[in-house]
Amino acid sequence: MPASQADSVVNMVGVNTHVNWRTTVYAQDQRVMDLVRDLGVRHVRDRITKLAATRAAFSELAKSGVKVQGVCGALGDPQSMSEVMSEVVAGYSDPFSVFSGFEGLNEPNNDAVPWVDETRAKLRDLRIERDLRGLNRIPVIGPALARVNGGGVEGDTTEGQSTALGDLTDVLDLGNVHVYPRVQTPSADIDRFVAYQRLVCGNKPIVCSEGGYFTAMDYVGGAWPTPVDVVGTYLPRMVMEHWLRGTTRFFAYELMDRYDATNSDRLSSFGLVGVPSEDPAAPWTKKPGYRALKNLLSIMADPGGSHKVAGIPMTVTGGTDLRKGLFAKRDGSRYLAVWRDVSCYDALNRTLTPVQATTATLTFDTRRTVSVYSPTVSATPVASYAAATSVKLSVGGELLIARIG
Repeated sequence: MPASQADSVVNMVGVNTHVNWRTTVYAQDQRVMDLVRDLGVRHVRDRITKLAATRAAFSELAKSGVKVQGVCGALGDPQSMSEVMSEVVAGYSDPFSVFSGFEGLNEPNNDAVPWVDETRAKLRDLRIERDLRGLNRIPVIGPALARVNGGGVEGDTTEGQSTALGDLTDVLDLGNVHVYPRVQTPSADIDRFVAYQRLVCGNKPIVCSEGGYFTAMDYVGGAWPTPVDVVGTYLPRMVMEHWLRGTTRFFAYELMDRYDATNSDRLSSFGLVGVPSEDPAAPWTKKPGYRALKNLLSIMADPGGSHKVAGIPMTVTGGTDLRKGLFAKRDGSRYLAVWRDVSCYDALNRTLTPVQATTATLTFDTRRTVSVYSPTVSATPVASYAAATSVKLSVGGELLIARIG
């Protein structure tokens, strides 16, 4: 069974931050930076601004080895791409150590106004201004479109708007999607939105710069909230669903909630970290999604340069819905991830959905030491086997990872 580098999973994961939102908890810079480091991500996505706080935060993250996918401008914003790139050069002594990419306008189709011409023009300007400053080693990432199911401007739906935006392969290096499953399973809509993005980016690699679930359970509107515990089950699977499809990078949306006493505001509740009080000194709450993502990154981390990997003689059998990936670390160990794309929550009835576990059987060519992890639960093994030639895993709704020594 062939393997990939275990650390490639860690390197593909990032989180959205908003350090320029100075009237929110993101203004508590040190606490936010500490959370990013604790989470274990190596990438954040945030907007490039001229604020001193933005410069300080991006520079602080770079010292910790965390790079920024910088969003450049906004629809209707008078700021030019020349100004954005000038800020990059003026604000950072070594932009290559700070930025992993320069991204076009964020969801420009989401304001119910004409948007195509400005979006295309600003992306072309972004590439020109990047190249003029010798920053062409930092990729240009296309604009991600919002989900539009009908009544959109310059295209009735996201597919129609992708067609209207058109081929931008001559100016972008990476395509870009936003995929919010909206209480569905983590795989929901990935393939559909990637197909739409192919109309823009062709066969170029794609990042998912936003993805996640909101947890305001008293929200009433055109979407459906997801309980925090279910997000803790879904988020590691979401990462692996993107890995399975070759997504270059996946950014969870987002790091922080905003305080909402009513528990009904959708946009305030996407965070991995809850904010239960208006008091700026009050403790924050690491939600199950935060802990699960941190555990996954901790289990798979194997930092260092690229290394050769090889599979091992083994077979994995299970139900027809079993998904899997084999990974290798430098110490010779292998990590087998197994999961199923099953629903754990009934949004219509607001009830948890019992998941009937199925058995995945791992069979080896020789006796192996096996430790089993469930990132939703812990970063330490939940089961261990010594000198085993075969191991049976009970796979329900959670991602499981078997370390094979």
